[in-house]
Amino acid sequence: MVRDSHLDELATYYAVQMPLNDQKDNTTDLLTNSWWQEYSGGTPQLDDQTAREGIDYNLQSPQFKDAMFRSEARAIGVGVVAVGNRADYTLVFDVINADIRLYENSKAKDPTWGQLKEFLLRDDTDQQTYISDVFVCRHFAARLHNNAERAGWKAAFVSIDFADDPVGHALNAFNTVDMGLVYIDSTAPKDRTEAEKAISSDKVAYIELGKEYGLVALGVAKGFSYSAYEEFKQLCQSYNDQSAAYDKELGAYEAKLEAYNAAIQDYNRKVAMHNSAPTEAAYQKLVADGKELDKNKADLTILKDKLDAMQEQLMSLANSLGPLSEQKGIVTNVYVHF
Repeated sequence: MVRDSHLDELATYYAVQMPLNDQKDNTTDLLTNSWWQEYSGGTPQLDDQTAREGIDYNLQSPQFKDAMFRSEARAIGVGVVAVGNRADYTLVFDVINADIRLYENSKAKDPTWGQLKEFLLRDDTDQQTYISDVFVCRHFAARLHNNAERAGWKAAFVSIDFADDPVGHALNAFNTVDMGLVYIDSTAPKDRTEAEKAISSDKVAYIELGKEYGLVALGVAKGFSYSAYEEFKQLCQSYNDQSAAYDKELGAYEAKLEAYNAAIQDYNRKVAMHNSAPTEAAYQKLVADGKELDKNKADLTILKDKLDAMQEQLMSLANSLGPLSEQKGIVTNVYVHF
């Protein structure tokens, strides 16, 4: 195989000009490697031998060697052009997130879910401050990855693409011994309040191609399959429905309470008038009005008790849901880099 610098230049030019799954804004380095070889007869193919030769070439270059052994690197394409008895090949590496470095611990092991949760509760990645263009999701993911590896737990750096967002997102994954692959997202929200800073930003993430990216607070997650997230969404919908019902009941209660208070004022005015010029008819009317007010008061007490019960149930459901996260979009691609 022979290196072709001119083909390298062309490959770099066209790779930069062409959109790469809408990842241009998130791509810091774009590396290309190209070569050609002679062949005779048939159609040139990218077989195992050709792939091995391409890898050998990459290993000879410090730049490509670094790209190949970085967890966040991924090869996005190989082109083959045959002219006469010569086949030209171009391999393009899309190296995302080049401003981070991932520490790999050769002795790291897969944790159990309990061990992973214990590590996450001690780790401070989620307490870092989100700073646009400075410390964003990939930095949170890299920090958690490196902290986990240093703690002896094997971690993955994960990047995902969204249907309507060219930036994408970064998170982590752990291949737990007892629960299988678990996605963790420790990116903190933007512009957190002081109260929010006291709450953990660690979340279990749920990923399935063609479906929305799901997040559930670490402390309340009850499963790791996407169906567990769908059950969580049903609980969220139930909370929204109950919240709407509570608001409706509260509105009715407040309207009745306002009418009751107005009736009390009117009753007191009539009592004052009766005391200044009493009549039997006025007295009997006051007695009837008083009984009606007592009935309305009892009805209001029942409504208030009902509202208190609904509010208690809402608070319990809200606690079971934990802090809710903003939805990011529909997942179109997932890259897991162990």
